[in-house]
Amino acid sequence: VSLEKCAFGQNQVKFLGHIVGSCQHSPDPEKAEVLRNLSGPSTKKELRSFLGLASYYRDYIPNFSEIVLPLTDLTKRKVSNILPWSIEAGEAFVKIKDELIKMPTLHTPDISRPFWLYTDASATAIGACLTQHDDVGKELPIAFFCKKLTPTQMKWLTIKREAFCVLEALKKFYTWIFGGKIRVVSDHNPLTYLTNSAPHGAWNYRDGHLHCSDIT
Repeated sequence: VSLEKCAFGQNQVKFLGHIVGSCQHSPDPEKAEVLRNLSGPSTKKELRSFLGLASYYRDYIPNFSEIVLPLTDLTKRKVSNILPWSIEAGEAFVKIKDELIKMPTLHTPDISRPFWLYTDASATAIGACLTQHDDVGKELPIAFFCKKLTPTQMKWLTIKREAFCVLEALKKFYTWIFGGKIRVVSDHNPLTYLTNSAPHGAWNYRDGHLHCSDIT
């Protein structure tokens, strides 16, 4: 053990590209700065390298999968190695770098407090944010979740995509919310059928995630 590399009695420490401590964690500003200073990629290899680095901090970026969609499309086999850079790809690249600047601090969940789960589904992706309130009512972000939809899922009706979003988010955060009180917030009112109707059809295999907690 090298004493020069040790730190004792610290409220926060740097660990694997993160600042961790005091019941919260955030990206290491020095590591995030490296990403922000990268120039636009011109080849698939450079793009994959950028996406890999950005994905390391995806937990801090809301709707990450949806934002990078124009970029991930450029990594497909049918696309030439010299990237046909588009306006959409450029906007996505800039958007990710902007999000890296304002990445929020995420907080450690307190299982004694109620959870708030915000969900939303678009035509191409689903996303969610899990939060809690502190003693003075301030809302604290705990985690973000985003997932790209498959071509088949993109054809679903809106209510099915929104329901899928809620169920996938509950599944993602299962280890934290199990047995707790959860308030699901969505702009799609028909989703109330998830908690006041018997599950059926395609949702049967997931209904355990609906009944593992007190959901409203």
